[in-house]
Amino acid sequence: MTVRPRLTILSKLFHKPEFWVVVAVLGIKILLVVWGASVFNFQQHPQETVLSIWDRWDAHAYELIAEERYNASSAAPDYLAFLSHFPPVYPALIRMVHTVTFLSYRDSAFLISWLSILAASVLLFRLVLNLGKSRSVAWTSVLLLNLLPTAYFSIAPYTEALFVLEAIVVFFALRKERFTFAGAITGLAILTRLMGVVLLPVLLVYAIRKRRFSFLVLPVLAIVGYLLMNAIYFHDPLYFFHEYKINIFSGKHLIIPFSEFASSWGTMIMRKFHLDTGFMMTIGWSAIFTLLGLIATGWAALKKKLPIEYLLYTFGIMLFYASFSWGISNARYIWSAFPLAIIGAQIESRWKKVALMVLCAVFLLYFTKLYVRGGWAF
Repeated sequence: MTVRPRLTILSKLFHKPEFWVVVAVLGIKILLVVWGASVFNFQQHPQETVLSIWDRWDAHAYELIAEERYNASSAAPDYLAFLSHFPPVYPALIRMVHTVTFLSYRDSAFLISWLSILAASVLLFRLVLNLGKSRSVAWTSVLLLNLLPTAYFSIAPYTEALFVLEAIVVFFALRKERFTFAGAITGLAILTRLMGVVLLPVLLVYAIRKRRFSFLVLPVLAIVGYLLMNAIYFHDPLYFFHEYKINIFSGKHLIIPFSEFASSWGTMIMRKFHLDTGFMMTIGWSAIFTLLGLIATGWAALKKKLPIEYLLYTFGIMLFYASFSWGISNARYIWSAFPLAIIGAQIESRWKKVALMVLCAVFLLYFTKLYVRGGWAF
């Protein structure tokens, strides 16, 4: 008597496209993990594991904050100051998962990233359908999001997957006119990554349309909260901003927007694209991805492929990171502009879309190889 109901449940599950979205995204992630393990020399580095080779760079900062908070006694003074760059939501979630599941801080961070990208992919699929696009466009959007060249950060213990999930939730909530919820999630996005402020103009568009402004208070409170955190731990509400300029890990300061982008292209053209790996992995590839992003956004605007708020968010991401010097991570940051995946999915030629996905996959494998081997990869 219990077999048929179970079969019915499974049958219903198999007929849900969201189930297959999860299967497809999990398949891509697992294949990428296998690829990472296959290109890493474990004989030369026997202390490493299949997971530890993904635990690099800023991931250590998030895990340290989760374990010891912002006044970590085990951190050197310069690294302790560096921790001010990282807002508290991701480390807080890591600590929460660690407490509930007894997983290590590192494994808790992995779990959050993996669950976030799965949820983000499912919601992106639904969001694209809600925009009136075809199921084919929805599927291609999901595949592109997970095949874009820096999508490997959605596997690693970084905020990328969580932030993209939060951004998609905000857009979904706005379409459903759940404005207070959208404001609250925007606040969480800002406290996940400061780049979350680019969601504020999107909220403002809806606030003007609906003549409702009260939900804008929540993101503002999040900004105030981050400033208070800096005041409490570092005795200066703007400590993170000043520290960005002098820290050897970042060296960022405000510049004329896109001026470094322009100078990077000038360098590449002057050198006739005979460029060393160091240049390309710091600002070269970032300039290329930004140009492609700007072209895609302009094309989508001319062809009216997406509502204005999606394009505003996408351009806002690029404007935000292009307003700071030393954009060594800009190629990573642009992955957060998830509407680019929807734009790419609306290319009319099937062969061009296939070619785009193949090209993305090739670069994804290339950059993943550099990353897991410990090289700088954004």
